[in-house]
Amino acid sequence: MSLAACGHSSDADQKQQDAYEAAREQRQALLKQLRSTTPEQANRCELSDGDCLILVGERREALFAPSAACEAREAPYEREECQGNLLAKEGKLAEVTDFYQYENWCLAKVVECADQGLQAANDQALTARLDQRREELLTSTDVSRLSLEIGFARERVSYLRATLPHDKDSLCADLAEVKSCRENAQQVTRELETELAKADGAFDAKRAAELFQRELTTQVSCYEPEHQCLTQTLAGAGENGESKQHLNRNLSLLKERETLRASMQEAVVDECLNAANADFGKKVESSYARYAKKPNTLFRVFLHQAYVKLHSAQVKCLKQHQG
Repeated sequence: MSLAACGHSSDADQKQQDAYEAAREQRQALLKQLRSTTPEQANRCELSDGDCLILVGERREALFAPSAACEAREAPYEREECQGNLLAKEGKLAEVTDFYQYENWCLAKVVECADQGLQAANDQALTARLDQRREELLTSTDVSRLSLEIGFARERVSYLRATLPHDKDSLCADLAEVKSCRENAQQVTRELETELAKADGAFDAKRAAELFQRELTTQVSCYEPEHQCLTQTLAGAGENGESKQHLNRNLSLLKERETLRASMQEAVVDECLNAANADFGKKVESSYARYAKKPNTLFRVFLHQAYVKLHSAQVKCLKQHQG
């Protein structure tokens, strides 16, 4: 035999040995993962994703003959490895490698199923833990009051903006202070979510309650820069001491509306808002058109008065449904 032929044979033998070792190591890793799974999960995955195990068994029986040296091994996969080692020593390295590679493909399917099942169980447990902790936060914090404050702060800004003259529509929008405040609120929310997701031993209920309180109060404060800006802007558009009496009447009605709204179904709220708008919407529109054309105190008073009728009708309707 030539030296070239011997070299080629040596390279092929080494490649076969490397393939065998790789398949064997992968098999051991997969079996370790499988053993770390609960018996129930392993059995479920063998039934759902392990049809190939039947074919593995058939190949096993065809390849491995019973051996007294291996029968003493208690676990079937240990007996299989013992038999594989014996065949490898007999020069059947390629056959054993081929079997291990096929078996690994099948075991990988079962392990993947088990991992997915474990992940699903962990996700379910985490969701349940988060839900329970959020429920505890809702009962330990004055959420109703803070939610009402958020709602009223939002509606107060919306009302002032709705009464801006057309030429001032773009003022007080996209304020840097509001953007910064909302970013702070989002950061607090992220900190709260991180705290809620912690394991039982690391979770701090007191800190979670403080973060939740800060999250809500920050949301309230984020409306204040826009409110201040709109108030100053409208001071030059007919808003003065006289008109503010009617403004405050509207704000009082809005706060009452939001309080009623919090305890009622949204469908009922929508029904009342739509009904009031049908009765007084055109009056508000005409009053605004007159004020926008000539933004003075008199026309601003008329605009506020038109809104008082609208908001009063909304509140009256909600009270009737509540009763």
